[in-house]
Amino acid sequence: MSKELEFLQKVNEDSVLKAAVKAAVDKAANKEEEIQAVTQIAQNAGFNVSADGLKAAVESRLQAGELSDDELENVAGGAALDQHMYEDAGRAIDGAVTDAANTVAGGITDAANTVAGGITDAANTVAGGVTDAANTVASFFSGW
Repeated sequence: MSKELEFLQKVNEDSVLKAAVKAAVDKAANKEEEIQAVTQIAQNAGFNVSADGLKAAVESRLQAGELSDDELENVAGGAALDQHMYEDAGRAIDGAVTDAANTVAGGITDAANTVAGGITDAANTVAGGVTDAANTVASFFSGW
């Protein structure tokens, strides 16, 4: 059995080690930080492992269906990593929605400004026509 698989087994059996791994995974901001934190915990516990080795061990056990739900929640590459992926995706979606909303709002503002400008132009044209008509009528009657 590889050192990585031995570590995974130990995490499953040792509640203190399991708690340390879970805390590190929960604290990590992304998948890479999770893998590095779990690797450091394994090395501190005396397991000569690498981040790539741990990742490969978890992936092979996942593919073989050998990880329990508990192990998935407590080791790098498991459910907590998926949670970070979902959180990252959520932030990306939020950003895209915000960008789209800003684009729509900008378009509405531009349209409103165009309509307001058109109304102003129309009002000025009407006012100019009324003024011209008034001047024409005043000129016509001024000669009487």
